[in-house]
Amino acid sequence: MMEPTFYQNLYSIYIDRAFDLIRDHCFPKDDDALHSFLGVDGDLERVYLSMDLGKQVNEVIGSIGNMPMSYFCYNVLESNLSDYLQSFVDTGKTRPSNDDLVAFVQQEVKAKQGNF
Repeated sequence: MMEPTFYQNLYSIYIDRAFDLIRDHCFPKDDDALHSFLGVDGDLERVYLSMDLGKQVNEVIGSIGNMPMSYFCYNVLESNLSDYLQSFVDTGKTRPSNDDLVAFVQQEVKAKQGNF
């Protein structure tokens, strides 16, 4: 088993922050509702989900080009991902699959790379 890379860990942290934003906006003070939406059983599984998504994002995007890392982490992984997830909460849909979440991040990177 390979050790997680620096970027994989960094991405995992910001993905988990996106989950915090969803909780704060949609499920105030209700971790159980957030866990139910995410399909996990508690904080530990939530961390594992964030780590798995961080690994997938790291493998898929490869390079963010000339996009500043701070912009990628805050705007794409944290803000845009939480907005994307909130649309599922607002409509009562189940959360998208991990592959769909990673595809969303990849799409956001491609759309924003020309802005720098």
